[in-house]
Amino acid sequence: MKTRQRARLLLTILMSVASLAISTVRLRAQPIIAAQPTNQSVLLGGAGSFSVAATGTGSLSYVWQFEGTNTTNTGPSLSIPVVHHADVGSYDVIVTDQTGSVTSSVVKLTPAGPRPIITLVTNTPAYNVIDLQYTVAPNGQFQLFVAHDLTPPIQWFGPAYIRQSGGASNYNWSYARGTNYTEYYPKTFWRLDPYP
Repeated sequence: MKTRQRARLLLTILMSVASLAISTVRLRAQPIIAAQPTNQSVLLGGAGSFSVAATGTGSLSYVWQFEGTNTTNTGPSLSIPVVHHADVGSYDVIVTDQTGSVTSSVVKLTPAGPRPIITLVTNTPAYNVIDLQYTVAPNGQFQLFVAHDLTPPIQWFGPAYIRQSGGASNYNWSYARGTNYTEYYPKTFWRLDPYP
């Protein structure tokens, strides 16, 4: 009789321990990312996007990060309608459910196509005329900025000029001189960026 009681007591203890172990595992569970976001290469002025697929306990929440800083995007997808230079970099997303959170792999958004080729064509008293050859998203508006030093923080002047663009093309852009005359500086750097 005592042997049966001891066996029942031992069985009850083992069941309690197993139940506690299962509960602990459930409490430590985290969302599972089923599909990671992937790297994107997008023409400047084009649209970029990232997405993630995850499963978890209860409702899921998402916080996308750019270069380690939280963004305002809180869904399973992140959309960038117009890609600017400032959007180029590293992205990840933190997925949270009732039991914890998990961070996706870090992915990159990079500009597609060759970098713009920018050369000074003429140097007139009132304007600097610049020739550009570039590959950007078609039918967008672009603006040209000028800097004289690429030491951070870079100070960009402009926009120098805004016009309708095409695809891969040559364009002449007129940069009206102001207080930052190009010839006053040993170097001049140009940047083409979508507008707005």
